[in-house]
This record gives sequence, structure tokens and C-alpha cells, in this order.
Amino acid sequence: MKKYNAKFIKDYIEKNRDKIDTVSCGMREDWGWTADTVYENGEFKKGFRWNSSFIEVMGIIGSCWATPVMNITLKNGKTEVVECWLDDGETISEREILEKKMIAKATGGMDYLC
Repeated sequence: MKKYNAKFIKDYIEKNRDKIDTVSCGMREDWGWTADTVYENGEFKKGFRWNSSFIEVMGIIGSCWATPVMNITLKNGKTEVVECWLDDGETISEREILEKKMIAKATGGMDYLC
């Protein structure tokens, strides 16, 4: 499963912080309901576990089909999209994907992207 790589995200922002205005993370293929701002006004947003291997964004740590990305707004107004994931090697079968989608649909939950 592709998970948000906390170390990569934090290191990337720290290395480029003089150029960055804001950073949001989300799943490229489902941006509308998976994205949240993680860095703004020169500060990392509270509520994210920056010292762990993976961060959780909008209740999601990763996906087996969508791509975790950073949408970076630079101080000059330009934007960049950078993939920010680490594959943890976890796999999931097509049957498990369908079961999780059915459970999420039946319960109205968004617990799984797989």
C-alpha cells in the first residue's frame, strides 16, 4: 500500500521552506475529499504525527490504488505536485478491495480507499 511518507514530506518542506507558501496532501485520484493543508505560514500544521513513519490525512494513511501527493503553492504563485508516498509492501486482493468498498458503501463510511 502507498502511504504518506512523513519523513519525505517534512524533509521536502524544510529543504524548500523559503520558496513554499502552503502545502496540502491528498490522494491525486480523489483530491476533493482526501486533501488537507499540512504546512502554512511557515509552520507545520498541528494534528499530524510528523515523527512517525507515516502521517494520516483526513483519516487516511494510504491507498492501494490512489497516489499520495503534495500540492505545493510557492510564494511566487506557481504550484507543483509531488508524489510523497512509500510502499509498505502490504498487498490486498481484488476480493478484499470489493468487500471493503461494499462495507464502506453500506455504512456510509470512508474508512478504506482500497
